Amino acid sequence: MTDNDRFAMLVGVSTYDSDAYRDLPPVRADLHYMRAVLEKTEIGMYNDCATVAEPTRAEMLHAVETFLNARQPSETALLYFSGHGEFCEDDNQLYFLTRDTDPGDLPGTAVPAEFLERMLQSCRAASKLVLLDCCSSGSVVQGWTAKGPAEERARPAPSTLLRPTGVYFITASDALQSASAMAPEGSSLGTSRFTGEIVEGLRNGRIKEGGWITPDDLFEYLTAQMRRDGVPEEQRPTKSTIRATNQLPFARSVARPVHLPVPPRDAAETARRSPALLKARELAALDARDGVDWERLLTYYAHCLTAQSAAGMRPDRDSGRGSKYFLLGQGEETIQSGRGAVFPAPGTLPKPQGRAAGASGGGTGAQQEYWYG
Repeated sequence: MTDNDRFAMLVGVSTYDSDAYRDLPPVRADLHYMRAVLEKTEIGMYNDCATVAEPTRAEMLHAVETFLNARQPSETALLYFSGHGEFCEDDNQLYFLTRDTDPGDLPGTAVPAEFLERMLQSCRAASKLVLLDCCSSGSVVQGWTAKGPAEERARPAPSTLLRPTGVYFITASDALQSASAMAPEGSSLGTSRFTGEIVEGLRNGRIKEGGWITPDDLFEYLTAQMRRDGVPEEQRPTKSTIRATNQLPFARSVARPVHLPVPPRDAAETARRSPALLKARELAALDARDGVDWERLLTYYAHCLTAQSAAGMRPDRDSGRGSKYFLLGQGEETIQSGRGAVFPAPGTLPKPQGRAAGASGGGTGAQQEYWYG
């Protein structure tokens, strides 16, 4: 294993603009100590971990996209998130809350699991490990049964993250439960329980006796620790393996405890100056200057199409509904791509109907609306 094929990005949100979300002080310790064990040559052997602390929605989107897009087929990518997570029943989706999240508009101000799905699908890394320390994190890999009237038979919606390949997820809780912010028993690090168990297990060599620790080893250790401490089953970690064909080496087991440095006094300020966050902030500023939030715009379009389809309003040429309004031609698309401003109507196009058409003797000057698609 070379010294340059293991990369990690750690994202954490401890403070929120909205009073609806309580601050999470343990997240700051989570980021510090997770980075410390991953960068230790005796343990994680990861390159300098990219840390993104207290991001806005736009900054988190850009940071995650930049990190995953940069990975190569020979590399391992680890993505970690600590903060609030919230499941939205309106669209059956988990959202990762950012500093500027508005509880009244999760789709427009939080990061959806669907975004993570697309980024993982396109990421070229041979192995991808995702650690989620947030409430309802299990819903990112588990089906969800939407609530409805008692007489309705609710159907589980398929997972949003069951299509990527080579991905291993470990989450802090199941689909419905909150994740514990309490530190593990006997730990003085000030972390959350899930992250603290990982850090303590790695730095004390408790997860496995010698050799490389796999995600399976880590999950079994976390489950045993939670069971021993009497943590309710629904608040214990969940896992999902998605075509991870090889045993991903997560970290090394140490023979003796390893000392980890305490967070520096200016840890918060240092985190705000991290290269990954500064780059994401620069890209977010460019978006704001252009006045386009593509993620939100595409989500809006998807919701419109879904609503049209549910209401039976969307034209369907094959079924005959609205077929006379379709202008479907051969060759390259020109209108939406901006390569042309007009579309030559097919000769078989139905003529306009009505008094205007009759008065003009064949339709000259009459207008009719047509769909182009």
